[in-house]
Amino acid sequence: MRIAPIALMYPKNRTILKKAVIDSSLITHAHPLAIDGAINCAITLSMVLHDKTTEKILQTLIDNNHENYKAKITIAQDWLLNRKSISEKQVIDHLGNSIEAINSTITAIYIGLRFRNHSYISMIKFIQNIGGDADTIAAMAGAIWGSANGMEKLKHSKLEQLESKQKILKLADSLFFIHLV
Repeated sequence: MRIAPIALMYPKNRTILKKAVIDSSLITHAHPLAIDGAINCAITLSMVLHDKTTEKILQTLIDNNHENYKAKITIAQDWLLNRKSISEKQVIDHLGNSIEAINSTITAIYIGLRFRNHSYISMIKFIQNIGGDADTIAAMAGAIWGSANGMEKLKHSKLEQLESKQKILKLADSLFFIHLV
């Protein structure tokens, strides 16, 4: 859930990205599956920032995971690449919606990729209907959606009410552009 700034800071170097994610995760999420979930989110964000296809992103995740995650990523891959109309209940049943990383990160990745060419609000409504650890799933999926679409496609009146909006935007730009020079 806190990985987006790290993915912005290290968008090109996957080795440094993984190390930073591990260091960040150990503070509160030391379980290996939680760390792997955070790495999956960071890799997804990095690849979305580099405009990689959904197919390439999911194959990269499958190639770099152990069986616990591979099974769920493979399900998401089938759904996304075959453009299946998947219900909220199917997402809950097959990918999960609980607080454990194994039951939330692939859900968030699936939703972020599924809705990356749709409205932000439609994605949030889908997540609300999933329930469970919806705030965490929304934070991760929202970061993926935002990486794919940028601020210009986020049309929501509440955005203008965001406290410290300009400061947040400036920090995000700084993190992303610091390692591109």
